[in-house]
Amino acid sequence: MDRERFSTLLLDPSQVTDADIRALNEYRKKYPYFQSLYVVIAKALKDREHPKTEAFIKKAAIYSANRSHLKSIIEGDYVFPEKEEAPPKPEPAESVKEEKASTPEAIQQVTQEIVEKQEDQSSLKAENDSEGDNNSEDTSKDLEEIRAAKRRIEALLAGTAIEEEEKPKAKAPTTSPPKNKTSQVEIIEKFIKNEPQLERQKMHHNEVYKSQEDLASKVIKGVDHFETETLAKLMLKQGKLKRAINIYENLRLKFPEKSAYFAAQIEEIKTK
Repeated sequence: MDRERFSTLLLDPSQVTDADIRALNEYRKKYPYFQSLYVVIAKALKDREHPKTEAFIKKAAIYSANRSHLKSIIEGDYVFPEKEEAPPKPEPAESVKEEKASTPEAIQQVTQEIVEKQEDQSSLKAENDSEGDNNSEDTSKDLEEIRAAKRRIEALLAGTAIEEEEKPKAKAPTTSPPKNKTSQVEIIEKFIKNEPQLERQKMHHNEVYKSQEDLASKVIKGVDHFETETLAKLMLKQGKLKRAINIYENLRLKFPEKSAYFAAQIEEIKTK
């Protein structure tokens, strides 16, 4: 089953065929915590009036986050949303590029104005020598225009420099420090691996039997404080089903919000 077909069945479970049910059931075994698989299979079995419909609906209810939605889907009252087309992406504005492209031309234009003003200033100085103080006010105005033109060039050049400085710098790769701490799982596995050696020592040393038994019980009680789902799975791998069930029972008490999930795990262990 490809990805497109799988997405279609999730959006509309009424299109599920018998071949799809077999494929979805294989995925369910491979990914037992994927709640949508239970819902789709339960809906398909109900439409076919299959004898295992009720059992699958119960499993779907255990893994479902919203049972009212589950009921609507199973009974056929839920309306699945249609796929919406993605809105067209807006075209990028070209005003910034045009402004940057025109900056050198603006600088050249202002530079030309300064040259012309300087030439005019030279001619004005020659006239001022002959005319005296009558034209001094005109010369001051020309000088002020030249200063204003210089300020315009400096502002344009400063804007170009700022744009170059604002270019993002490549980030240096960061390396995470190595982890030196021993994980909790490794500690538990080491303890379980060494457990047979403790049993052999009890058989060969009868005098120390009682003290070693007390020590082992204390260690086990200490491990109980670290009961996790990982420890339960390790117990299952070693065939210690009763121990795994006890761990899940304790986890139900510690985490009541996940009680339904741990109950499902216990039921699954009991069927083995």
